[in-house]
Amino acid sequence: MLILLGNISILIKKKSGGKINFKGIVTRLAASTLLGTAIIIDAKNSVNFSLPLYAFFTYFFPGILTYIFSRANFSDVREHLTKFYKGIFLMSLMGTLGYYFLIKSFQTLEKSIAAPLNNLSPVIMVVLGIVFLKETDRIWVKIFAVIIVFLGAVLLNLS
Repeated sequence: MLILLGNISILIKKKSGGKINFKGIVTRLAASTLLGTAIIIDAKNSVNFSLPLYAFFTYFFPGILTYIFSRANFSDVREHLTKFYKGIFLMSLMGTLGYYFLIKSFQTLEKSIAAPLNNLSPVIMVVLGIVFLKETDRIWVKIFAVIIVFLGAVLLNLS
């Protein structure tokens, strides 16, 4: 609960004027529900296959579906790939490793611990933004959110 509260407090801004976008809330709830469902499915299925094979299936089949239904001009894609190949390769590597270690954590940790700890990344990005990019606007809100999320993660590991 504290991890969720910390992540939400980062998103809340004073200048929103108290207006709440109902469509945005429904979309975020739907996305969170789908993400939670996907994590549960991944946790259940990852024990039935070897980890590299499961990760391959998870990335390969959506890639094929994307290719089939894509309306992209492949000459533009090729140009983009040749121009930004280092960044694309690095992002692909990091995404694959992140997913691999998430599935690996399901095999070594309890799922109720592994899934919330995986969702600490927004707070970690906020801290890195403060340190490296010198983002000092609303710094006390950001620091408060980091402390709340850290406490939530510590309490989660104690239970």
